Amino acid sequence: LLLSSKDAALTHDRDDLKITLKVFLNEFSINEVDSSIVAIFDELKVDSIEQLIIDFPHSGDDEVDNVWLEKVSTVWKELEKLVSNGKVISIGVADFNLKALKMLVDKADVKPCVNHFSIDGCCVVPPELQSYAAENDIQLLTHNDPHPFPLREVFQTICTLNKDAPVCREIFTPTWAARYSVWIRRRSIMAAKGYIVQFQTRYSVWIRRRSIMAAKGYIVQFQSTE
Repeated sequence: LLLSSKDAALTHDRDDLKITLKVFLNEFSINEVDSSIVAIFDELKVDSIEQLIIDFPHSGDDEVDNVWLEKVSTVWKELEKLVSNGKVISIGVADFNLKALKMLVDKADVKPCVNHFSIDGCCVVPPELQSYAAENDIQLLTHNDPHPFPLREVFQTICTLNKDAPVCREIFTPTWAARYSVWIRRRSIMAAKGYIVQFQTRYSVWIRRRSIMAAKGYIVQFQSTE
């Protein structure tokens, strides 16, 4: 399911555009990232994007531990493959504190180009984080996205705006969300933006007269609406 304003972007030459995709992960899953890449390629009719930002699941506290970093690193290695094969030009993270950013930079082959940082609860980015980012050519961009991302609420909002969409039924459950933006180079004008939500529905197959379940599973679908 996609809520977008893509038509304006499709009227421009590809070389004039910068496409950024931010994926809000519910799990440490490269499959969710791959699905979002496929969806944005299909929707915008492109074969690469300039920037991919990953909002990883955060631990229950502010402390970064080795277990969390290992999960991040596992996904990050797969993200590096997206860079090497040309599907993504640069990759970044969201809301990494200084310790987490240092640990990732030390471990990664492809360094994060951006840290999408929330200043909710404070007025400025910590000076130590600013200094480290500057020394390592990491761009700090502020945002006001909630964390964890309110996936169900976004899904409900989209369905409110698209009441006739067949996916807007109780049997469908959203699994992840992503937000994209398309900028016109040299003019700093946003040509398009939108949300992508992936959802799944559960099915079951029963044998008549015997009340025996023969099969069950999940079907994952996408549908575009405007």
